[in-house]
Amino acid sequence: MRAGDPVMAAGTRLSAAAVSALASVGLGSVPVAARVRVAVVSTGAELRDPGQALVPGTIPDSNGLLLAGLVSEHGADCASVTRSGDSAKELGEVLRRAAAGADLIVTSGGVSAGAFDPLTMLAQAGRGEDAPVRLDFVKVAMQPGKPQGHGWVRADDGRRVPIICLPGNPVSVLVSFTTVVAPALARLAGFGTDPVEGEDGDLPGRPRLTARAAVAWR
Repeated sequence: MRAGDPVMAAGTRLSAAAVSALASVGLGSVPVAARVRVAVVSTGAELRDPGQALVPGTIPDSNGLLLAGLVSEHGADCASVTRSGDSAKELGEVLRRAAAGADLIVTSGGVSAGAFDPLTMLAQAGRGEDAPVRLDFVKVAMQPGKPQGHGWVRADDGRRVPIICLPGNPVSVLVSFTTVVAPALARLAGFGTDPVEGEDGDLPGRPRLTARAAVAWR
């Protein structure tokens, strides 16, 4: 390299090689973006800790582990992993506590918009700008993972912390995280508006592939 040449572009993830390269040209510090803090919330009174003995009507909470691991794999910090029962009041309190130390909240379960789903009841209660929780539900053209939710939770310090609500099926969680949450994390981390296209926006370890579908779909 010649004097004055750029050594590293803005938005570069600081790997060991990147830190070494910066040090080699005399830099002791550089401005960085902090890791995104993500709070994980699993919903459902039927959930139990992995390995805990089950009684009829209960299942292990595998989504909490799955989301926490995916958050770490995508370069963010998992700020907390919590669970909520099936009442809107309990869920609202859990989300408010989760928002305190997070830049993003990701939930699993309860997005099918049933009349008695706690997320649905929270969405109906919070419609104004001053609401503690604001939620909207949509259906996207993919399977698994068709029902999705999004909105924000007002933290105690006044911040509106974005929330992404995923279905409860573990495969749906995995697919939805890859297609919805991962790009949001890249955006929050400062990797640009499109984390899939462009040199600076590629998700590490997630190469783009081109494939031909065997069957057509709408």
